[in-house]
Amino acid sequence: LQLTAMEVCSLVSGERLAFLDADHVEGKSARAVKQSLAVQLGIPRFRQRLHVEDGSRQILDDEVFADAPGKVLLVLLAFAEPDGEADSLMLAACRSNNFMTLEELLQHPRDPD
Repeated sequence: LQLTAMEVCSLVSGERLAFLDADHVEGKSARAVKQSLAVQLGIPRFRQRLHVEDGSRQILDDEVFADAPGKVLLVLLAFAEPDGEADSLMLAACRSNNFMTLEELLQHPRDPD
């Protein structure tokens, strides 16, 4: 059986949030899948956490989907509380093109406003 799409449902409510065609999933990293979901849902990838269908394990950003699983669960995170120190670190990382530090800081979803 060849799956043609992956269903994305809320881990909390079970509500179907999106479908992704297999070509947007197969051979792609979880980070790339989150970027596709960001376009569909209007939620930045940094606020998304993907989990396997039974919810027992988070799918890490660097994991690659060999094929399209029938279903994954999505948790949408709220923005982190404002933090002046983290804001300063983020600005410094931007100014010095330190992408690894910036990626790490963005894993704690920051309100861009």
